[in-house]
Amino acid sequence: MDVERIFDVQARSRKLGHHPAFDDDEYKELSAFSGEEVYQFPEPIGSQTVYHHDHEEPETLPRYIDKGIKYADFKMGGTDIPIAKAIAELGLLSDEEINVKGKEVAPLDLFLELVPPTPSLEEMEEMINSGIIKDVEVCDVVDVKGNKNGSEIRHVLYFFAPDIQRVQTEVPGANPDAYLTALPAATFAKLFLEDEIEKKGVFPPEALRKEARDVFLERLANKGIKVNEKIERH
Repeated sequence: MDVERIFDVQARSRKLGHHPAFDDDEYKELSAFSGEEVYQFPEPIGSQTVYHHDHEEPETLPRYIDKGIKYADFKMGGTDIPIAKAIAELGLLSDEEINVKGKEVAPLDLFLELVPPTPSLEEMEEMINSGIIKDVEVCDVVDVKGNKNGSEIRHVLYFFAPDIQRVQTEVPGANPDAYLTALPAATFAKLFLEDEIEKKGVFPPEALRKEARDVFLERLANKGIKVNEKIERH
């Protein structure tokens, strides 16, 4: 149970609504935990069951890919997903009140009272140093399929989170999942301050000029997040 505490339950519960996808020039809303499939991740992670998940890429990418795309979705898997799925199917993440022995209670409120809070950085550091948490494997994949010059192309980009000990040297008490979230945001903030990003307003990373994206990816690689690629032609 301690390992599962590294994730914010309340934040996860807010992600269980309808999830966006782009299909044949149309945005669609998909149900939570729909689209179940077994996806082959790069080793050492291997085959994992994944589900549709609420993320911004299916909404933003179709707006910025000049040649257009036919389909985009975002799926997520991992050891905590089956637990979250079971909890959601039991109705424990609903904020609609129900009557329990004469009292109105929201299942989500009760659930959040019962589960341990998300650990602090100090608690995480202690769990890592004591060996309760030995490591967390995280891999993100962009899997693109299309046609180029008459050939079917599959272009896969992927990266792994640094091991948990490397993460501790950068941000003591952080877990690899949090590191992958926080480091890009911090890197973008620095690029703004250094005028590497001249664009103003609110926009996704794919809206940046290539030179700014290259600087961003280089800095991530220097911090242990290196993007790998694999191209298959058929």
